[in-house]
Amino acid sequence: MSTGTQSYTIRGEKIISGGMLQRHAIACRDYPRDSEASQISLTDGEGHLLGLVRVGQGKRDPQRGCVYPFVLSGVPRARLYNFHVGPPTGHVIESYSFAELEQLGWKVVLHLRRK
Repeated sequence: MSTGTQSYTIRGEKIISGGMLQRHAIACRDYPRDSEASQISLTDGEGHLLGLVRVGQGKRDPQRGCVYPFVLSGVPRARLYNFHVGPPTGHVIESYSFAELEQLGWKVVLHLRRK
């Protein structure tokens, strides 16, 4: 469970790359607002929900693919942070310790590849 009263802001990017995105100049589109894929969920090591946010408008980057920014504010201190695309019960895309996020300046990249 998370401890402490100080909160943090995590800035990140969800990047979708690979397959058709790289073979063709496909434009990045916004996710439908009701799509679970438009959400980033954050849980601690015990699975408690720490944050939930929708990604911003996607932008095409020729080297990286489709980049969708997000900001999670008011995140409490925890030993472990698990990032999910979609609901917090879904697959963990990336995990970071508190110390790792501090080293990264509270900035993360969630990289997803499409075939």
